[in-house]
Amino acid sequence: LEFRRVLFRSRAYFAKLHYHGSQHGNCNMEAETKVIEQRRMIADSLSALLVQERSGLYSCVDYLSMTEWQLNVYNLLEKSRLSNSQHSGDSQIDEYCREQIVEWSFRVVDYFRVDREVVVVSLSLLDRFLAICQCDRSTFKLAATTTLHLAVKLLHPCKLGELGILSDLSRGEFDMRDVALMEKHILSSLNWQLHPPTPIAFATLLLDFFFTSNSVELSPTDMDDLYDISSFFSELAVCDYYFVGLTPSIVAIASIINALEGMF
Repeated sequence: LEFRRVLFRSRAYFAKLHYHGSQHGNCNMEAETKVIEQRRMIADSLSALLVQERSGLYSCVDYLSMTEWQLNVYNLLEKSRLSNSQHSGDSQIDEYCREQIVEWSFRVVDYFRVDREVVVVSLSLLDRFLAICQCDRSTFKLAATTTLHLAVKLLHPCKLGELGILSDLSRGEFDMRDVALMEKHILSSLNWQLHPPTPIAFATLLLDFFFTSNSVELSPTDMDDLYDISSFFSELAVCDYYFVGLTPSIVAIASIINALEGMF
């Protein structure tokens, strides 16, 4: 979050220089050049996210309504002690299970002071895996722990050592060896598609592009709040299963609109 704010303030600074220079007929050419470079970089990043989104590689289906899956998790876990669990219809996962996992994931990243976008990436991995592989509640918790561990490994590897205690939260149901085995199967099932275009990434880049392309009279505090509230709405969308099948860019635009309506 702080890194994002520093980048944004830098962009806003150059945008303001450009604006004031234009107003007084004394445009700072260096600032103008930097603004143009920033805008081009942001546009390239947005284009890359859109290509990812349109590829369909990171999309997900309504897996809670599915009756057949390509894989069954107990066939993947070989003869581990998890395969001795009861596998009955009573242990079927539902929207409430997913909501609880999302809330738990946010509590974990907040405790370890990790960027909350890690949870968004983790849930993208988890949702897409569950659309391929059938899990019950026990293995669902293992899969959720694994995707959170994997998302931290991808985005904040320096925090990985602290997260070794994640398996302790399972109360003996599984350990880090089970997490490692599940990680291998998740990576294989997802064909190593590990960097999804997230609503938070879209919202941040859309606001970046807007503020480097337009002169808007907003205070630095209002600008920071717009970024933070947009991100907050994107995080809320992660909690609700309804948004699983929606495109991230649409969620991002809706989050920005909601933030603007709430602020002004």
